Amino acid sequence: MKFHHLLMSLIVCLAIAGCNEKSHTIAITGQLEDVEDSAVISLYEFQGSVFNRVANDTVINGKFSFTLTDSTGMEKPMVIMSDTEGFPPTWLDIWVKSGETVKITGKDKMLRTWNVKSNIPQQKESNLYVDRTRDDQHQTQLLVMEMYALRDSI
Repeated sequence: MKFHHLLMSLIVCLAIAGCNEKSHTIAITGQLEDVEDSAVISLYEFQGSVFNRVANDTVINGKFSFTLTDSTGMEKPMVIMSDTEGFPPTWLDIWVKSGETVKITGKDKMLRTWNVKSNIPQQKESNLYVDRTRDDQHQTQLLVMEMYALRDSI
C-alpha cells in the first residue's frame, strides 16, 4: 500500500514538472525574395569577442530556417550572415530566446535591411533603429560591396 502511494506521488510530481517545463527550442524562419536558391545563410553566436558559427541552411524556394536547443531561457544576441556571392560583408543582428520564434523577411541580399519579427523586447528595440535607418543601411551596404569589388580588382 505504501509503495502504491509512493508510486502515485512520484507520477504526479513528474507530471507537474513536465507541465511546468518550458520549451528549450529556438526557432528562426526566413522568407526571402530575389535571393537565389542555393544561397547559404549562416547563424552565429557571440563567444567572447568573436562570432562562432552554430548552423547553416540553404535557401530553397526563398526559405531558410534554424532550430536550436537552448536551456538558459535568457534572451541572447545572434547574427545572420552569408558568404554567398552578392551578399555584403556584414551581418543582421537578431535576438533569440528559447520558446520564441523569430521570423525574418527580406527582399534582396542587403541583409541589414531585412525585417525581423519576434516578441523579444530587445528585438523590438533594435527594429526601431533599423526602421529609421533602412534606406541609409541599404546604401551603405551597396557602397561597401563596391569598395570590396574595387579592392579585388586592384
